[in-house]
Formats: sequence, structure tokens, C-alpha cells
Amino acid sequence: MIKKLIPFLLIVATFFMVARPVFAADVLTPVCDNPNKTEDIAICNDANPDEDPIFGKNGAATITLSIASIVLAVIAIFVIIIAGLRIITAAGDSHTISSARNQILYAVIGLVVAAIAQGIVQLVLSKVP
Repeated sequence: MIKKLIPFLLIVATFFMVARPVFAADVLTPVCDNPNKTEDIAICNDANPDEDPIFGKNGAATITLSIASIVLAVIAIFVIIIAGLRIITAAGDSHTISSARNQILYAVIGLVVAAIAQGIVQLVLSKVP
């Protein structure tokens, strides 16, 4: 087990040593501030300076988090349903019943952790100026 873990840790460590920070450039400000070009550029007319396109109410991060939460909830519900069917069809096998109960427990724990994580992210996003 350790022999398999060492190459993985080396790859992860190499990734962190090689990775460099990247900073995004603001490409809209020079284009939209040009008084000669603002009328024909649709994105400049649609831009709302009060709303953040990444972390705002309809921002990419908020929408992505909402979609991920919905997908996670659907997967957890399917896991709970399948585990319930395993309990029903266990025919008294205690190993199958305990395994299915653990599946239900882990699915519920996953939902709780995901809900707490979403709450923390929403709290942080609401504090971002």
C-alpha cells in the first residue's frame, strides 16, 4: 500500500512545486471605456457594474454551486433508495442489511456535509465586495 502511495504523493508534490499563480486581466474596461466603441459592443451595454459576474447573485460560481448541490442531492437520494431496496430484498441476511444501513448513513452524512459547505460558501460569497 505504501509503495503505491509514494508515487502518487510525488506527483501531487510535483504539481504544487510546478504550479505558478495566474492572474486574470480585465479586458472589458479598456474596451467599454473607449467612447468611440461603446455603442456597438453588446457586452458593454449589458454590463451591470453593481453585479459581479463571478460571485454575484447570478454569477458563474453561484450557479455552479447550485447545480452541483442539486446533482449531489439527486445522487444521494438514489443511493438512499437503492440501499432501501437492498434492505427490503436482504431476506434476513444481517451483512447485507448492515451494509445497506451504512450506505444510508453515509448518504445522509454526505448531504449534511454538502449543505454545511454550501452554507459556508454562500456566507463567504455574500461577504465578497
